[in-house]
Amino acid sequence: MISTKFCIVIMENSSAEFKAFPDSYIHRGEWKFDTGLKMNLLQEFYFIPLDIFLETKDNKSKNTIRNELEAWLYFIGSDKPEHICKVLQRYPKFEELYRDIEYFRYHPEEAINMFSEALRIMDENTATYMIAEKERMIREKDITLKELDSELKKKETTLKEMDSELMQKDSELKQRDLLIEKMLSEKKEAENQLAELKN
Repeated sequence: MISTKFCIVIMENSSAEFKAFPDSYIHRGEWKFDTGLKMNLLQEFYFIPLDIFLETKDNKSKNTIRNELEAWLYFIGSDKPEHICKVLQRYPKFEELYRDIEYFRYHPEEAINMFSEALRIMDENTATYMIAEKERMIREKDITLKELDSELKKKETTLKEMDSELMQKDSELKQRDLLIEKMLSEKKEAENQLAELKN
């Protein structure tokens, strides 16, 4: 069974379309048809404008974070000390992430090395996947070729059998022709003998 795929777009600065909804910072969408056809295409879209989220949360609830989603949006969207304090008070597990970010600010080469290593692993995984995919395709083609070869051998056998039958029939026809010639020859000889007797 194929599972639903999610496309999540997080925007630092939202466009005018999103600013028209100043109290909404998560917009969920899905495929719709102009005919009214109802069909689950297993894809959902989420647009999250961080600027609207921060404005909304700052205006409504200055001291509370309701859930982990809000904590993540603060973590991604803001480096204000008051926001960091709010996140850490509600979810202390974010402390290690904030420390990592702080470390990478002062040691950017570490972040680049980590990113390079991630790319190297991705390249290796891609190469491994491509090799496995090529091997699978070769196996499938090999199976197809073997099946075709088997079918050709069957057809060759059938053609040989038909050729053998044709040769046998040809031989039988030749024997019949010889028999007919012999019978005609005997008939002619008999007619000649009869004619001589009459004379």
